[in-house]
Amino acid sequence: MTFVPDVSGPEVYRAIRGLCDGDVLLLENVRLKKSFIKRITPLLSYADIFVLDALSVAHRDDASVTGFSSLPSYAGPALCRELASLHHITHRGKKCVYVLGGAKVHEVVSLLQHLLPLRSTHRVLVCGYIGFLFLRAQGYILGKQDTLLPPIDVISLLTTYQQKIVFMKDFGILSQRKRKEVLLSELPVSSRLQDIGKKTARHFLSVMREGDVVIMKGVPGMFESPLFRYGTWKLLTGMRSLKTFTVLAGGDTTNALDVLHISDTGFSSLCLAGGAFLDYLQDEHLPGLEALDYV
Repeated sequence: MTFVPDVSGPEVYRAIRGLCDGDVLLLENVRLKKSFIKRITPLLSYADIFVLDALSVAHRDDASVTGFSSLPSYAGPALCRELASLHHITHRGKKCVYVLGGAKVHEVVSLLQHLLPLRSTHRVLVCGYIGFLFLRAQGYILGKQDTLLPPIDVISLLTTYQQKIVFMKDFGILSQRKRKEVLLSELPVSSRLQDIGKKTARHFLSVMREGDVVIMKGVPGMFESPLFRYGTWKLLTGMRSLKTFTVLAGGDTTNALDVLHISDTGFSSLCLAGGAFLDYLQDEHLPGLEALDYV
């Protein structure tokens, strides 16, 4: 394999012309090249086909994603596997259970506005920052965590779909350099809420067993810290043992498997895409997919 640290230009074209059957040429990451859209036309003349193999960029209308539509365009094997999982969720799931966490609150709220009205959405388990927002909407005062939350109103979602939403019951906090668990009824506290507690983990797992499809996007705690990885570890290990269709989505969620040394065996699908995963679930139309001839 030969690497050229550019995406077009004389050095790239010389390397392409020098290729023999079986050779592989790797070019620079196009996202590092702001002017790539202006330089794509010469590159097209050297290409026979285009293969998109990353769902994680399929929601972007970038030159590197949709700019090769004049060529015969195909979905690669990894993309096909991820799309098969998404199709299973949107067309075969009758009791979908979603576990939504992490810190990207705006995109999760947008997803909830689409998911909660669906008959196929059985339960949504909220943790992380989106979980904190729902607790605050119920009138709970969290303490220090309140000062870290964005000004997003979820009261209308709570009022309309409260029977579908499952909330956290307890939390892991830092107290005298050790992990301490506090109940929801013990809030507010002067420490950040950095993980779900044991009661929440058990309750979430019991609800997850009710679904025929279980999707986890985002993590419930600061799994990078040994003190606050319990919740993430418990949900992931419990999820991989479920006798149902299970999907992990997003870079943070799948990265947690590596950090916590959890095998991906047992999960039905791993989807590295975060934003594209959410966009697809909301309308199934992604610019990168629509530019392909064969999916």
